[in-house]
Amino acid sequence: MRLADKVAVITGAGRGIGRAVAARFAAEGAAVVINDVDATRGEEAASEIARSGGKAAFVRADVSDEDDVAELFAQAFQRYGGVDVLVNNAVCPASHIVADEWQPTIDVVLKGTMSCSKAALESMLPPRRQHRQRCVGQRADRPPGHPCLQRRQGRGDRPDAFDGR
Repeated sequence: MRLADKVAVITGAGRGIGRAVAARFAAEGAAVVINDVDATRGEEAASEIARSGGKAAFVRADVSDEDDVAELFAQAFQRYGGVDVLVNNAVCPASHIVADEWQPTIDVVLKGTMSCSKAALESMLPPRRQHRQRCVGQRADRPPGHPCLQRRQGRGDRPDAFDGR
């Protein structure tokens, strides 16, 4: 099992891709924290994983709300002792993607991803330890070699040094 002894938080895991990812991670040995705003779907996903022999807990949280995100990661830490993997999968239904009313989508997809990534990082890294992070992507308007994409060594008091390779 490739994910034995790992803990994964998966946002938007009450249905669709997030639910499938949670099931696969659990099958690979991870304890999964299923997050969704729909408590019924989230509880069903967690129960389904438990019935198949996996470890899963459901935590209802709106990832666009920083207090909810803090509680999500606090519960993950309380139940499983930490977080090893974060899958930012939460999105708004396509019906919200209307020019006049797309703020909820921006809040969930952008702010939610940032808030969850920050909370996950804080729970993954011991305090005052030297480390490096890697950005998964780079901005299209910044060519390779741009100062913002240069490698910087992390300092113990700065958990925000990025390696843009």
